[in-house]
This record gives sequence, structure tokens and C-alpha cells, in this order.
Amino acid sequence: MDFSFPKELRLRKRREFKKVYEEGRKVYSKYFTIHYLENQLGRPRLGITVTKKVGKSVVRNRWKRLIREAFRLNRHQFPPWDIVITVKRGYKPPKFREVEKDLVETIVKVAQQEDNKDNDPCSEGVSGTDIASAPTKL
Repeated sequence: MDFSFPKELRLRKRREFKKVYEEGRKVYSKYFTIHYLENQLGRPRLGITVTKKVGKSVVRNRWKRLIREAFRLNRHQFPPWDIVITVKRGYKPPKFREVEKDLVETIVKVAQQEDNKDNDPCSEGVSGTDIASAPTKL
């Protein structure tokens, strides 16, 4: 199994980030806001944003290293999504295992929920507004 982190596994252009922000969905974890959007590449891609509000460059770079390493070691568990991770402010970088656990558990859990939603026969063809507007017989 290849554990490298080549350029084709990264989101690098502003338009790639914008597409995930605008068309994708988001979920929150303890340390991160995670935006994700399914891609047609068959592999996950990662983008990281750490604002200056998180801390000085040493702290921001530490966060980025921790996130990249967690992604690199666990990418085989992730669905083929474009993932943008934004670090929440107010936290100092924790131990690697804590970052890894938070990131991996959140993404895997969301992926399972998305799979269940896609495979749920009750959700096909019926939306909440269809049910609410249906006439009822009293």
C-alpha cells in the first residue's frame, strides 16, 4: 500500500476550494469544519485552510503537518471526495493521535451516513415537502 501524498491527492487551486465550499456539504468535529464534495476521480483529495486567527505561522504549520499526516496514513478509508479541512480557532495543536482520531472518525462516520442515505429506499422519489403537502383524510 502506497502511503505517499502526491500532488494528485491535493486540492491546490482556488477554484477547486471554491467548488467544494459552494457545492459541497459540511460537517463539524471537535477541531475542524470539514467541507466535502464527491469527485469522479476515484480517490480522495485534501485541501487545508488554517487562518491567522488560529495562531502564528509555527502553530498554523503544525496543524497542517498533523492533518496531512493523518490523511496520508488513512486515505484508504476515505471515499472519493474532495475534502477541505478548516481548523477551528481556540485550540492548540494536540497530539497526533487525537487529530487523527477526530479527522478519521468524522469522515468515516459521514461517509457511512451518506451511503445509508443513498441506499435508503424510503428516500427515493419522496421529499419532505411532498409528504407535508399531501392531503390527509380525517
